[in-house]
Amino acid sequence: MAKITDSQRFGPTTDADVRDFEAQVGRLPADYRAFLLEHNGGRPEPEVFTISDVEGCSSVDWLLCLVDDPYWASLPQHQAMFEGRVPPELLVFGSDPGGNQIALGLTAEHAGVWFWDHENEEMDEDQPPTWDNLTRVAPSFDAFLDRLFEQDSDDPPDPPFDAAHAGDVGTLAGLLDAGTPVELANKFGRTLATEAAMHGQLETVRMLIDRGAYADAPFDLAARNGHVDVVQFLREQGLQLPKDELDGRLRGAAASGHTTIVRILLEMGADPNAPDAYGQSASTWAARCGLTTAGIRDLLRVLYDAGANRETVPYVLEIFDEFDRSQRA
Repeated sequence: MAKITDSQRFGPTTDADVRDFEAQVGRLPADYRAFLLEHNGGRPEPEVFTISDVEGCSSVDWLLCLVDDPYWASLPQHQAMFEGRVPPELLVFGSDPGGNQIALGLTAEHAGVWFWDHENEEMDEDQPPTWDNLTRVAPSFDAFLDRLFEQDSDDPPDPPFDAAHAGDVGTLAGLLDAGTPVELANKFGRTLATEAAMHGQLETVRMLIDRGAYADAPFDLAARNGHVDVVQFLREQGLQLPKDELDGRLRGAAASGHTTIVRILLEMGADPNAPDAYGQSASTWAARCGLTTAGIRDLLRVLYDAGANRETVPYVLEIFDEFDRSQRA
């Protein structure tokens, strides 16, 4: 079974805490319940898992904790974040580096671990979430940990993508000179520029853009992962995004607490009041994701100054009222 590093990084949990959480979401499988009591989150080593023969592999970025803050590690915060997007029979307990979720079945019919692919999500506010973008990857939580493996144990080296991931500009440039297509895609559908942007490799992204790579998909993953320098560079290339995509990336950046990227997206024309399919704006997402008090104040100030309307979320209203008082003083 995988070793868990960063165990109890944000503190331990208790049986009473777990029971309180179960009262909200339903009875947890015994193996996952035991994991929370022993580790309360962390990172597994090894971390790679197989989705399917068609979809290939992904990796676990973080196993969520039974804590309220920080939001990115919080089990309760992620349940709120994906309510209405992931079927209620599932509990989101982790994610991969690309923003896809890993969930645990809470009913006998849906027992096991599931991979939720955000790129194939069909959002319709009038319909419940579907199972079309979900793949069962293990029959139980313990089996999922047992099946994790090192990336190089089964997969052969992939020199272009290894170089893009590592920011090895010289090696990648040589491979391109030798005939590797600049828009080469791997089995996950990511291009070389997207792989480099996701890992914040600015000079590699710069070289690939100079050689004709498209900038829109790299911009998305750079923004989602908080790589400000890459986002700013791609913006300076004259990137033009459809309005709905720009607004969606603003909500994602707000939910992740990336204040500088929120500011850049607003400068590019994103609408701070644009709702998603469930009526949630960037301000609402920031509040729902439970950012630290200092972080959410800075973030909401940027949105508020850009014209964000008052929301129905009490925490947002409280901070907006504080802004009003400070501006009148």
